[in-house]
Amino acid sequence: MVSGRCVEPLLKWNRWWAEHRDIDGYLTWGSDAENLPKNPDDGSVGTWQGAIFESGLDNSPMYDGTTYNAQTHLLEYADVGLMSM
Repeated sequence: MVSGRCVEPLLKWNRWWAEHRDIDGYLTWGSDAENLPKNPDDGSVGTWQGAIFESGLDNSPMYDGTTYNAQTHLLEYADVGLMSM
């Protein structure tokens, strides 16, 4: 049985993805200055590189050639690993 103390944080986390990283029903990686906590030493915030860093697969060639939309702060790339989450 899931504890009631777990449900609200999990729902909040799940809803965050739909609100901040969704393109037409597809979850995608992104980078914007509104995300907390902020690292003042991170110069990649709001850039293509910042979105790649969010994936945790910083050096993966699967992101080479992906498009970063600076207005939405999202990679225009549907990552199967992220979608399966």
